[in-house]
Amino acid sequence: MKVLDAMRSDAPDDPFWKGVAGTEVESGGVRVRFHEPRDPRDLDVAGSRVQCHLFDDEALAAARELGGAER
Repeated sequence: MKVLDAMRSDAPDDPFWKGVAGTEVESGGVRVRFHEPRDPRDLDVAGSRVQCHLFDDEALAAARELGGAER
């Protein structure tokens, strides 16, 4: 776990960590749990169909909520 903590402290703002829900030490290693993924949905942006969480207010709100979750 020390290695994982060191990796996180070296790059705490790395987007990878936003997807991590938690970590547990197990026999022979560490288990990393990720947040459940969200499938992108069709959105109309300026007359174009896109599938991108960055344009999806619901996905962005969910991501903000998860930002305060256990890491």
